Amino acid sequence: MAFRFDVRYTGVGQVQRRLPAAWQRYSDAAGKRLYDEGIAVLQLARVLAPIKTGFLRRSGAVFRQPLARGKGHAVIIVFRASYAMIVHETHPTRAKFLEQAYRMLAIGMKARLEGGIKSEVR
Repeated sequence: MAFRFDVRYTGVGQVQRRLPAAWQRYSDAAGKRLYDEGIAVLQLARVLAPIKTGFLRRSGAVFRQPLARGKGHAVIIVFRASYAMIVHETHPTRAKFLEQAYRMLAIGMKARLEGGIKSEVR
């Protein structure tokens, strides 16, 4: 006994036309949520940074850099004070303040990103 099945796909063209827009929505949501995470890291790093005049803490900034279309986003966290790297690397009690902030927040970052992206795209 032999069975014969025919499968016909309909709507493939419509799905192919909608896919780039859906991908762009997800990419935009991911970039926004990643930027939010960068802000949180910066805020914690400011608390952890040593304070003498306050300039180092105020010099912190977060930048969102979209990569090539469809390739995602990069978030850059920087302290722009000319002496920021020296303090970050060598301060006797508060060295690695930015790295510590990232490590502390990285623990739940994946879940926060996933949840934020899902809520943004709905």
